[in-house]
Amino acid sequence: MNQEETPKPNTLLTCQICLKVLYNAVALDCSHNFCGSCISVYIKSIDEQNKKLVCPSCKQDVQLIKKNYPINE
Repeated sequence: MNQEETPKPNTLLTCQICLKVLYNAVALDCSHNFCGSCISVYIKSIDEQNKKLVCPSCKQDVQLIKKNYPINE
């Protein structure tokens, strides 16, 4: 991985849905992180459309969702 591909530290703590600092972070099995409420709304919209769940960032098929450990401030 070259320097251009390495994510900046502040992007690692940013929800790729709301673009704010992660809150109640949840990780998909592709390792992308989102706010718990943001990914819940996303999953609900996917369910209502009867679509397969894919990561909003990388579009990889995902199944497993796990809660991340909180970051100490």
